[in-house]
Parts: sequence; structure tokens; C-alpha cells
Amino acid sequence: MDRKNVAYTLGPVGTDSYNALVWWMNIREYDATVEVVDEFEMAFQLAMKNDIILMPAGYQNRRKGSEYISWVDFHFRYYERLSVEDYFLRKTMKMILVENVNYKINSIILHSSTYQLYRMNEKRLKSKELFWASSKINALDAFLKNEYRYAIVSYDELLKRIGNYDISIKILKMFDPEMLWIIYKIKE
Repeated sequence: MDRKNVAYTLGPVGTDSYNALVWWMNIREYDATVEVVDEFEMAFQLAMKNDIILMPAGYQNRRKGSEYISWVDFHFRYYERLSVEDYFLRKTMKMILVENVNYKINSIILHSSTYQLYRMNEKRLKSKELFWASSKINALDAFLKNEYRYAIVSYDELLKRIGNYDISIKILKMFDPEMLWIIYKIKE
């Protein structure tokens, strides 16, 4: 029995990467099992011949205790194993810089890819201590559960989850960027 190809991207379900992958698979009528990973490092370790990996060109990982890594690092590190199958432009979900008015942790939680959005707005923030999450959805969950003061998260995901928490927030800024998405195919 032949193994069905796998399409990997950053999870959990609902991330921009997941949504972009499902969108691409639908328009290309590409049949594969979708697997989400916590970090792209895992996708490159798990992927086998003919599997694909969808990755945003803006990907960065600055997690505490690990090396800084970005899309270009993966591109060059694995170039002998990969071919660029496709690429496309697609907007991310709208993002917001949000403040918890009644915070417990006077810090900001964000995904590494949103770091420049933070930098563009850091002068207006009263805290400069950063904590990293592996996705914007995980940053949102940490913001809500741990009551961080600030976060950069997906607006629609915040609307879905906020009703489960007793929290008062202020939206400080909204972002609506376009992203370049790359589909890699594993050659070996």
C-alpha cells in the first residue's frame, strides 16, 4: 500500500500557515494529509520524498534558549533536499497590537514573525520585556491565560476566544499585511 503524501505547515489549526496551505490545496486540487507542527524544524525532520512543506517567507523563530532561525536559514540549509513547487501572495489574517488593561504580567508575548510590528510600535508601550510563542495563536492563548499586558495576535482569533475570559482590552493598532508563501517539495 502506497503512503499518501503529507503536507506540513506550522500549527495549530487556524494559523495563517494552516489557512494558506488549505487554500492552496483547494485551488490546486492537491490531495495530501495535512500535518501541523509546532515549529518548522519538525516538518523538515519528518518530511519524506514527495511530501510538501508550506512556509511563509516572513517566518522567524526567536524562542528563548534556541538559535534564531528564519525562512532563509531553512531555504539554504535544506536546498539540496528541496525544490520550490509553487509560491503565491496572500494576506495574513488581520493582526492587532492589544493591551490587557488589568494585566498580571507586565510584558509582551508575540510570535517572532511579528517582531518588526512590535519594533514599529514599541515607543508607545510601557513594557519592553518580550516573551516568545511558537505561533500567533499560541501567543494569544498565553496572553489570555497568563494575562500578559501586550500581545500581537490575529484579530479574528481573539474574537473567537475572548468570550471565555474575564478580560478588558484595548486595541492599540491593526495590521493587514500581505505575505509571500512558498511550497517546497521534498526531492529525496
